[in-house]
Amino acid sequence: MLRASCQVDVTYVPFDTQRCILHFASWSYSKDLLTFVNDTVLLDSYKDNGEWMLLNADTVPFFASWTHRKQEMQGVSLVLVLKRHSHFCVLFKVVPFILVAAVSLLVFLLPVDSGEKISLVITNLLTLVLFYVEISDYFPGKDFPYLGVFFFVFVCVVLSSCVLTVLVINTYHSQRPVPGYVHQLFFGCWGLQRYVWYVPRKCAPGIHHRGSSRRKQTSHSRVQVEGVDNKRDFSGNYSRSISEPLNPIDQDKVYQTVLGIQNDLYQAVHRIERMESHLGADRAEREDYEGFEPLSEWKIIAIIMDQIFFLISTAITCSACISFVVTLICKQDMDELHDVTMDM
Repeated sequence: MLRASCQVDVTYVPFDTQRCILHFASWSYSKDLLTFVNDTVLLDSYKDNGEWMLLNADTVPFFASWTHRKQEMQGVSLVLVLKRHSHFCVLFKVVPFILVAAVSLLVFLLPVDSGEKISLVITNLLTLVLFYVEISDYFPGKDFPYLGVFFFVFVCVVLSSCVLTVLVINTYHSQRPVPGYVHQLFFGCWGLQRYVWYVPRKCAPGIHHRGSSRRKQTSHSRVQVEGVDNKRDFSGNYSRSISEPLNPIDQDKVYQTVLGIQNDLYQAVHRIERMESHLGADRAEREDYEGFEPLSEWKIIAIIMDQIFFLISTAITCSACISFVVTLICKQDMDELHDVTMDM
């Protein structure tokens, strides 16, 4: 039994295909005394390997000469094409690594007041570093594979998420005045608030703005009710002045006036009922937001920063995944082209 080794290219691990060439020749006999005639490889005693799959095995004869003996010898080269089984590495190394990195991106969606942002991102960072060290032992050879670059990008993204989380927390609890350029950057005409999906208000919704509008509506309705009361006073004075018999034309005018006053009173009562319902809803809403602390501009800026960092980190992660997949597809196309060229 012979034990041999060949150089391995780990650029596309774990989706790599290796071509190993083993040379066999005799140093004692020349080609006149020893000739290889069998050009087929017998695989009867071959046993399947759990890590490698044998794609092809072929023999190629060659001739070499010894200068000091002035003799030419014949040998044979055994060409083995091996493909690595990638299922184990993908299921137990690549997929868990990607899932942990994806969970690390959710740290930007976690509220600052929860107090778990730093602990989550640090835990995920330590997990990824442990994965990275374990996977580095899986890469033989001195070349750095694309999978290692892919994992390195993920580790850098999670590390930057840790730094950015600290920045967001410091911004959220800042007590200094907001500089003008920062205010313009986040709340300007083309500020960052235009590119996020949620921007909180500085106060509780419906307390300040709607309360002021309702006060205006109340004063306006009061003016209308007072106008109705004036009409009612006018009608009373008019009724006291018509104690004398009226002609049919005056009676028709009085009837129309009374109908108009009745309609105004009905509308006034309807407005008062609607005002009472609005005031009741406003009172209930104020009770719900009792003790509400208005958000400062720094807190709003921190929430916007979280969403911006989440979008940027997600874009970098998706770009790394797409680049890795495209690299593998191009590698497969190159292998197929190489096989076609070798067959020709």
